Amino acid sequence: MLKILSTSKFCILFQIMLLFGFPSYANYHCSSLSKAICDASKDRNDKTKDLQRTFLERIQDRLSKKIQSSFPINSVSSYQKLRRLLPSIFNQECMFDEESSEFNTEKANNCIKKLSNTLSNVVLTYEEYYERELDYFFDLNEPILKSYARSSFIRRALKEIKLWIANSDFYKEEEKTIQDSFDLTKVMFTNYINKKVTNIELRKKALYKLESVQLDNSKCVDDKDFFLYWSDEDIPPNAEYSRISNTVRLCPSLLSIAYSQYSYVYILAHEIAHAFDSCSFNYKLDNNKSGLFPNLNQCLMHSNSIGADPIERKYYYFCGSEVLTEAFANWFSGEILGDLFEMKNFKKLNINEKLLSLNIGLRMCNGEQRMFKLNQHHHSLSEVFDKIILQNPKIKDAFYCQDERSENAYCSGYSTTPGQ
Repeated sequence: MLKILSTSKFCILFQIMLLFGFPSYANYHCSSLSKAICDASKDRNDKTKDLQRTFLERIQDRLSKKIQSSFPINSVSSYQKLRRLLPSIFNQECMFDEESSEFNTEKANNCIKKLSNTLSNVVLTYEEYYERELDYFFDLNEPILKSYARSSFIRRALKEIKLWIANSDFYKEEEKTIQDSFDLTKVMFTNYINKKVTNIELRKKALYKLESVQLDNSKCVDDKDFFLYWSDEDIPPNAEYSRISNTVRLCPSLLSIAYSQYSYVYILAHEIAHAFDSCSFNYKLDNNKSGLFPNLNQCLMHSNSIGADPIERKYYYFCGSEVLTEAFANWFSGEILGDLFEMKNFKKLNINEKLLSLNIGLRMCNGEQRMFKLNQHHHSLSEVFDKIILQNPKIKDAFYCQDERSENAYCSGYSTTPGQ
């Protein structure tokens, strides 16, 4: 499955990981679905982390050797260039004579090894080196490695490693899985709109827009943060919806190995839903209404739902990413997931299999708020799963939680008050 991680070894490890038994979690998931998902996923996440480290070591080693083999150690100018690229902590030990010599060549070789090792760690263990070792190189508002962009041999090495990852069996299989999941999610959306949107003209417009929504992962490899999604950070899925191009992007990443088809549908449904949120599809209604379900946003702002903040801008075309539009997209994810559970015989799975299938990567259970410290538009996944997803009647039924009491209630899309 993952040739760059040694195909046979990765497959064996991953299959063992999937076959491990998990303890039973009884019905406490009915009070906190998010906590139950994380508890059930702990063993799998630990094994995923181990696979991740093994994979990273292979990428780091390959990148380090590529940089070493690319640097031209043959002139005084090369030595001077090398010194400029090295972190200041290496400046003294990499002080070269003005003339080229065997001594300088040996010293330069040692220094290029230090540089290559440092760079491979910067690329793939992002935060530690960014903050501790190389922070003075970077403008905090610019992409990492900006200071190295003028070095052609580094650019070539990084490009080759990107292509190496993108041509791997793992990357290609994930691309296919994401495309298949996107196609399935669009079918689910089509069925949902046909069934739930009662206004004929509105339904026609919604289906027309849905038909034009496409998956576009063509720029994933060229993304400035490409390596961040192959690092040892617990990064959220690299997913987004573009209002300009009406496209969805969900790039493969190292942590894709933690996702199931249900996870992918959840993520993709969230992004597709943004095509119909208050900033994209309200046809000049008040911002706090949705074109498809005029009363839904009021319901999502209710304290018995997720308590989303209202949109303050007066006109829809000034909208961007807002707390309310994110809550709307999360609600739609629950709607599509509930329908998928019925279509895919989700109810036949045992409780641990159900919980595992909703794991949205390591970030969900490991400091997810840290990654959103600069983005105030998202609720935490724990809130989303407990206050929106679990309140969906089909999901309650699938998890045998219909009789459980909760201070939160379901927003039907037709009422301004949860539970009505």
